[in-house]
Amino acid sequence: MLRKKPEYVPLLGTTIDAAVGEVDRQLGGTRYASRAEEKPKLVPDYPVLPNRWRLWSEMLRAVDRAGKSGLVRSQLGLIHGGVRSCATRPVGNVIGADYLFFDDKAHVDMLMSRVLLREVDAFIQGMVSEGGDAATKGRLCALIFLISQMSSR
Repeated sequence: MLRKKPEYVPLLGTTIDAAVGEVDRQLGGTRYASRAEEKPKLVPDYPVLPNRWRLWSEMLRAVDRAGKSGLVRSQLGLIHGGVRSCATRPVGNVIGADYLFFDDKAHVDMLMSRVLLREVDAFIQGMVSEGGDAATKGRLCALIFLISQMSSR
């Protein structure tokens, strides 16, 4: 699923190297900051960033409070869907941190377990469906929702 065509590996490496400084600047000093041992994983794991993987793992644990929905066990399915969602985008795009909110299984599990209230979901989905700036605001609200669940554990 994450296998790269050999002819694109140098372009991908160059693209990642050009962006890694910005990622480090934004996440430096946090527990999601880049780690030296993760650098060799950047190209093979692309479009999943190692720090994104750590964030998702924590988010999954937060929204699966009872541990019964299997969300934590379904991380590979989540990554597979995320990779498919950005497969047609140009090199340099990564899976958004908010992807977890919009993943079909995770979304249904959050609604069924009442971690995600239907009113909150309707509000976020309504903004996303408007498109444009409203969609960006909706994605930001989805991410804020997920982060808020991490702090309520």
